[in-house]
Formats: sequence, C-alpha cells, structure tokens
Amino acid sequence: MRVGLVCPYSLDARGGVQAQVLGLAGSLRRLGHHVGVLAPGRPNTGQHPEWVTTTGQDLPVRWNGSVARLDLGPQTARRTRAWLGDGRFDVLHLHEPVTPSVTWHALGAGSLPLVATVHTAQERALAMRAGAATVARRSRRIDAHIAVSRVAADTLARYSDAPVEVIPNALDLERFAGERSPSATPTVLFLGRADEPRKGLAVALRAMSAVVPAHPTARLVVAGPGHVEGAADHVDVIGPVSEAEKARLLLSADVVLAPHLGGESFGIVVAEAMAAGAPVVASDLPAFRALLGDGRHGLLVPPGRSADLAAAVTGLLADPARRTSLGRSGRAAARRLDWSVVTPRIVEVYRRTLSPR
Repeated sequence: MRVGLVCPYSLDARGGVQAQVLGLAGSLRRLGHHVGVLAPGRPNTGQHPEWVTTTGQDLPVRWNGSVARLDLGPQTARRTRAWLGDGRFDVLHLHEPVTPSVTWHALGAGSLPLVATVHTAQERALAMRAGAATVARRSRRIDAHIAVSRVAADTLARYSDAPVEVIPNALDLERFAGERSPSATPTVLFLGRADEPRKGLAVALRAMSAVVPAHPTARLVVAGPGHVEGAADHVDVIGPVSEAEKARLLLSADVVLAPHLGGESFGIVVAEAMAAGAPVVASDLPAFRALLGDGRHGLLVPPGRSADLAAAVTGLLADPARRTSLGRSGRAAARRLDWSVVTPRIVEVYRRTLSPR
C-alpha cells in the first residue's frame, strides 16, 4: 500500500504529533508499505529520511493555546499538489486536519481516500471551532476518523457527528526495555516544557519543597525546553534531552511526575514512564486516568493540588515495594501501546477506506 502522511506542525520543532507521524511512517515501512511524509519545515537536506518532504518554511502561529509552527502559504499549496502527484498514494492520512497548515491544502487537493487523526482535547476552543468550520467547507469526504483517546474523540464530537475509532498513540517499547537503575539518591523526574504553564511545573516545584523535609536527599530533575526561574537547591534543571537520554532518565527515576493542569488528549510522558517501569504520579485528568487504569498502574491526584502531589511522592519514596509494584503494572499495561500492536489497527482503517472504492 502507498500511504501519504501529512503533519501540520514543523519538523524543525519537537512535538508529540510530529513524533507520532514519523513513528507511524517508520512502522508502516517496516511492514513493507511505501510511505511519504509531508510537513512544514526547512528544506530537507539530510536531517530527515529521504521519504520526508518539507514545505521549505514555517511560521510561528498562536494556535489552540500555544505557539505552533505552521505553513499555509500559497507556495505550500503548489508543493502539496506536486507531492501528491509524485507519491501516487492509495490513501492519505491527515493528522490534526482542523489545524490551518499544510493539512488544509492536502484536504482540498485530489480525490484520494482520506483518513484523519485527531490528537487534540479541548473543552472550549474557538480556534478548533473555526478550523473545523473551514475543514467542513473545504471537504466533506473524510472517509474515516481516528482519535488518539476517548477525550480526543469527545472533542471531535463537538464539531462533527462523524463516526470515530479510538486508536492510541504508540511507542517503540524497545527503547524503554532496559533494566531499571535507580540512582543512589531519591530522584523525582519532571519531563516536559518548563515554560508551558499547563504542564504543571510550578505545582511540581511547590510539591517538592514539601517532600524534602521527609526525604532530605531527594532531587527533582527537570528535563525539557524552557527557562526555570527560582529553582531551589534540591532542583536540577538539565534542559532539553535527546531521546536516548530521556529513556535513561526514565529508567533511573524513582518517581515520574505528570502534574499537568488540563488540555491533555493522551499523555505520552505518562505512557513512556509506564513503558520504562517507572512509578507515575499524575494529575487526575481523563486521558491520564485511562492510561493508568483508574489508578491501578499509577497514582492520581487532583490537578493543581501541590499538597496532594507532595503526599503521594513522599509516600512512594518511603515504600520501595509499592514503587516496584506500580512500575511492573505500568510496564505490563504499556504493551498495548507498542507500534507492533497499534500500526495494524491503523492499516485496517486504511483497508476499510479502500474497499468501497
């Protein structure tokens, strides 16, 4: 099968949707399918595989509560048509179709069978509503909708009555399959954008100040882009990390925090921590609750409540057996998220869109 994948966000910036598109492309290729990827970004001069085509540019746009690098320029329309013509695809898979980027151009070009994946979860999103209206005007022929979680499916349902199948984001579990190697001092890990308030770093910092009196040697490691102001002595800010370093951090953390405040459709950090066998303390958000099995595979605390977060972390650091139990349970639950499990489900959606034609 010849599959075209379209990502609305620039490949020059790291993000969850970009990672999922490239991960799916690699998994499809391992199954023997021909795959092409189209996304915003600087010209591909070797930093991406040869099957990745970038539009040559992107612009920072405030979109859906954050700043995304998108491309909706007139030259991009021509490049999209050329990419579609060269690719001779059997099916086109658009990610985040309501985002005003290269995906809109792909929607309006050609007559290929279309599959669309929704990654977003928002309760009130004017940008989403405006984008969905534009998509409805441009194309009513999307053959199949996928949502990465029930929360994302509920978001789609506010703008469309189309049937949707929930297929989760996926991981390469092999990257997190090593032996766990906790450090000599208790280590609590926050992994994410430090400068994005909804990721909850401020909550984690307040919580750690309450953890240290009970565990004086405990450290909070903050890994990810963004500046951290006023970090205390027990906080280690290491900035952005590579994928290999991220795996090492997860395999060595005693506890992984996900103190997000909202707007989460899936929770890839939670999923990766589970895959690494690290015990997780996460905000009780619907997407995290689903991943953690209503608390069977990790601890859930009310969002924004630093005292509850501190109590959960303090208790886990004092209970090695509980940490081990949660880590094993999470690792077992994460098996369903491996690309080897998820990709065949997506391929089946492709085949269903092709069969009526």
